[in-house]
Amino acid sequence: MKRQQFAILIIIGFHFVSCTKERNNPIEATLVEGCKTFEQLQPNLNSSGIDFECHGNAFLDLDQRNDSNPNGTWGFFGGTVNLHYQDNPFVDQTNASSKVLAVVEDSSNMPWSGFFFDLEAPVQFQGDLTAIALEVFSIVPGQSVLLKLENSNNPSQFKELVQVTTSENQWERLTYHFSVADSNQFDRLVLIMNSTFQNTEQMTYYLDSITLTEPKEVPVATPSFTNLVWSDEFDYQGRPDETKWHHQTFAPNNGSWFNGELQHYVNSEENTYVSDGTLKVKAIKESYTTQSSTKDYTSARLNSKFSMTYGKIEVRAKLPSGAGTWPAIWTLGANIDEPGNFYGDSQGSVGWPLCGEIDIMEQNGWDKTQVYGHFHWGNTATAAYENYGKIATVANTSTEFHVYSLVWTETELQIFIDDALNVVLDNTALNPYDNPHYLLLNIAVGGNLGGTVPANFSQEVMEVDYVRFYQ
Repeated sequence: MKRQQFAILIIIGFHFVSCTKERNNPIEATLVEGCKTFEQLQPNLNSSGIDFECHGNAFLDLDQRNDSNPNGTWGFFGGTVNLHYQDNPFVDQTNASSKVLAVVEDSSNMPWSGFFFDLEAPVQFQGDLTAIALEVFSIVPGQSVLLKLENSNNPSQFKELVQVTTSENQWERLTYHFSVADSNQFDRLVLIMNSTFQNTEQMTYYLDSITLTEPKEVPVATPSFTNLVWSDEFDYQGRPDETKWHHQTFAPNNGSWFNGELQHYVNSEENTYVSDGTLKVKAIKESYTTQSSTKDYTSARLNSKFSMTYGKIEVRAKLPSGAGTWPAIWTLGANIDEPGNFYGDSQGSVGWPLCGEIDIMEQNGWDKTQVYGHFHWGNTATAAYENYGKIATVANTSTEFHVYSLVWTETELQIFIDDALNVVLDNTALNPYDNPHYLLLNIAVGGNLGGTVPANFSQEVMEVDYVRFYQ
């Protein structure tokens, strides 16, 4: 798609009276267009938005973070990027601000060319403020704008999301959904103004008004999926029905599972059985060796021998109460290349996260009132990892059964707890939720979300009353 080039302001050399990096440092010079003075300070999303109105990060060369200046407050990558404040060249109803940030990229810049700046304090997501909104001048529909939050002390700790513009030659407000769980982790803001294309000419992009906001979650009417196409009511005794369930036991990470988990998954009547109308999935403290690897815990990981694209999945379950357990009700694209899963490479082998993952329910090991709904996927245009989720509070997950469900259409994915909406994700061409998914039921022990396992851990059980697929 052809992109329109805009006139680019030539930045005049600056003369500064003072240019230290202290907060609230006035610069008595014409630093930006129309600014007689400029108050230089580190932006802080928690106390106010970032509006580029003659205060904030001045993006001076002396503040640029690089090998010779590791303490700088901003930087760029993937080519040459110049940042400067200027008068708003396209005032409209969406953005009537007097000043905006101009992002000028050289013609040789790579698709992943972008910039970053450090915040005064880590972003605090709390209450209803679990999203970041920003305004961009949309050059063409389909401009892919990537926003990443990063830990400046540990850049490998990050979360990135992409939104795509729908307008042409006008300002557009984009909303990036995070969650309370992301709070206080990230103190750096990274932006790529067009993450899909490599420049063929010098480009200027415009950015304004970065703020914390409420998620843009106004779901369409929930579709009525009433045709039951697959189910297990667990109205029998003994082992799980082998025509419906596959025990996944091969540990794909050199004899271990991922995420620092401490268990082996096994196919044992002690770990999975049906009695009194429910399936029991049990994690047990016991030594077990397989693939030349010994673990101190066993558990079970079930794959449904049924997959579908679009519809509704319902699972009624009671969760374990013990610390250190990480129960999950979730789906994976059946085209995943993970060894040992039921589907093998029969439906493709794209790998994770390109296959897409839908966590209908996950629970951490330290607060059993928290229930996660989460999506993980690989951007279909860039292959970049992206994710989004929310946490709901449910007081009695281990003493009462609750229905955890997914409603999945071509345009939207909705996760519910007992018919109450928990999280919504737009289903776009840039995520891979258009291929068959299968269901997984498991309990991990320890690991990233399981946390510390108490010394007196013996066994913990997740009970499942039914599993139902509708279309």
